[in-house]
Amino acid sequence: MKAINSPKARTAFWEKLLKDHGSQKLETALRTVTEPSQRILRLCYHEHKTFTEIMAIIGKSLSIVRGYHSQGMIQLVKKLYPQLDSPFDILNVQYE
Repeated sequence: MKAINSPKARTAFWEKLLKDHGSQKLETALRTVTEPSQRILRLCYHEHKTFTEIMAIIGKSLSIVRGYHSQGMIQLVKKLYPQLDSPFDILNVQYE
């Protein structure tokens, strides 16, 4: 998910999900995400860990952490925005 590669963009994207769906619905959707993507998302957004910190915690490379993060975000978008033809359609959102 090219548009959410920077920490600022990831935070903006997560905040959009919270704004659109609320924390309870987002948490319910997060429970449907497969492991280890769910763990990566929780570390990133609940515990505010950087990808570098997550790498150390789970013992995987940066590319693996990014891959799990992207997979988890795609799963969340599919769950939260079923009307979209593609989960990538959500990326039309503008990030500062």
